[in-house]
Parts: sequence; structure tokens; C-alpha cells
Amino acid sequence: MRFPNRRRFLALAGAGTAVASSAGVRRARAATKELYIGSYSDIQDVVKKVWVAPFEEKYGVKVYVSAGASMDQLAKMRAEQGRPRHSVMMMDDAVINVARRFDLVAPLPKSSMPSLAEVYPELIVEGGYGVAIAIHNTGVAYHKPGEAPTSWRDLWGAGLERQVLIPSIKLTNGIMMLVMASSLKTGKPVREAQYDIGPGFEEIARLKPNLLNMFTQTTGAINLLIQGEVKFAAPFFSKNVYRFVRDGAPIDMVLPKEGGFIGINAACLVKGAPEPELAAQFLDFGLSAPVQQAFVREAVAGPVNSKADLPGDLRKKVPFGAEALKRLHFLDWGYINDHRDEWTERWNKEIAA
Repeated sequence: MRFPNRRRFLALAGAGTAVASSAGVRRARAATKELYIGSYSDIQDVVKKVWVAPFEEKYGVKVYVSAGASMDQLAKMRAEQGRPRHSVMMMDDAVINVARRFDLVAPLPKSSMPSLAEVYPELIVEGGYGVAIAIHNTGVAYHKPGEAPTSWRDLWGAGLERQVLIPSIKLTNGIMMLVMASSLKTGKPVREAQYDIGPGFEEIARLKPNLLNMFTQTTGAINLLIQGEVKFAAPFFSKNVYRFVRDGAPIDMVLPKEGGFIGINAACLVKGAPEPELAAQFLDFGLSAPVQQAFVREAVAGPVNSKADLPGDLRKKVPFGAEALKRLHFLDWGYINDHRDEWTERWNKEIAA
């Protein structure tokens, strides 16, 4: 039998070690669980920093984040239906309603999500098929040092030609504007005005001389407000205002005397998705009081966990606590989504034309 010389022996031994090492790495990678989630674009950095990174470290998993607007995430879910890749999807409560209609979401498993018991009951959405992860005031944003509006009616004021921005009906807050306009026109409370929307179109049409445009991109609208190109932008979410206020932008926002709407960033579990137990664990982790406190401070939002605390300066800017929730308007997204196509068609004919 021929034995290899010393040099050849070391080379062969090294190769064997490398092969073993490579195989070990592959096994380690294969053993590491992976989770794919969809996040909101505007807060994806916060999601990664205070939610994803600590979860990965604590549980030894890898989380991949795909960012997009709510309707973008819905499109991903529909494209993946039957063989989903994403296991958790973050989207507005209004869009979770649509996703449920397409049978794309799974009910939240209370038994494996203990943090759900600490969430304010009204923030469990779609009968337990979704849950809020952060909440926001939705009111009137204005350029400073201009005078703060006191009523939603101030948007219709004299001397404001081309000084007002409102969202397109394509956006969640565009629907809010239409409902508020109907409430102003009819005198009905918001909860009733959403079921009598015709007068809202009449009132928005009357607002057109004051409109610079109707935005679909929040970033562009906030830039116009910061630059003083417009005086008012509404309805606007507090998260999209106070992040810029924190950086010194000359803007602010108020909840007018008629009240503001609640803005809900929510999340759901994708039906039939990989790693369902891990997905529920991930969502539960983000709802826990410690993560909620860190998350909402970074995102300038209100916590959904009733045991999470906030510093005093933030409490004045975002919804905090059960009493604050009572002062905000909730909408019936099931009813609204039943009529959204016809409302959009009428908007395009009477408002956008």
C-alpha cells in the first residue's frame, strides 16, 4: 500500500476539513429558520431596527422584509395565493378586510399569541383576522407660522385658492375626507355620515377652487406643505407629520373640533404560509409591551398594547390609552369596501375631472 508523503497528506487533510466545514455551514444554514414578512414602506427601517433585529437575535432565525404600500402587499398575497412565500403581512385594516374576502388571511391563534390579551379590544380587526401594530391621529396638517385651523370647515375658507391638498380616494385617508365632507354637509355624526356619502361628493366639489391637487404620494404632499406651497393638507396621519416636526420642519397638525379619524397600521397572518407557528410568534413579539414601547417611539405612533407606556411629549401627539381611542372616528371598512368601486367611479367623474 502506498502512503502519501507529508505534503500530500496535509493537502488531503485540508481538503477533507474544507469539505466537512462547507457541509457544516450548509447544514447550519439549512437549520436556520427563515421568515418572509411584508412591511409598510414608510416605517420599514423602524420595523427592522426594533422588531426584526431583536427577534432574529432572540430566536436565531432570519427574517426577510419586503416593503410596500397596503395595496402592493395585497397584490403580492394574491399573486402568491396557493403557494405563499410571505407569512406575515402589514397593511391597513381597510385592506385586511379585502384580503379576507379573497380568503388570503388566517385567524390569529390566541392560544399562541398571549400579547393579544393586552391589545385594546377595538384594535383587534376583522373579527380576529388582523391586529393593529401602531395607531395614529388623522387630522389637518398646516404650514407654520400660519394659524392652526379649528374646524374641518376651515379648508373651505375664503382666500385659500389653490392652498389646500387632500388625498385621492385611492388612499385610506381619501375615504376619510369624503366621509368628513358628508358629515359637514348633513350635520350627521361621522359614524352615520359614512352610510350617506352622496352629500360628501357635493361638498368636495365645492372645495375644488381651494385645491392645489389631490395627492396619491404622501412624500410629495408633505414637501409642498413644508415649503409653504400650500397652507393645509388633510386628512394627514400624525406619523407623517411629527417625524418631520422632530427634524425641525415648519409644520404641525391638529384634530379639529369635529374630531379626527384613527389611522391603523395593522398586520395579519397569511393563510397557508410557511412557518405558521413562527409567524404567530413574530407577530406576538411585536405586540408585546417592551417592543411596542420601542416601536412607537421610533415611528411616532400610539401603542396598541394597553401595558405599553409613552413619554409625556409623545402622548400629546399620538393616540394613547382607552380615552384617546374614544375621541377618534372609526370607519366601517366592510361597508365602505362594498361601495368603494362605485365611489371611485363617481369621484373620477365629479371630483378628479
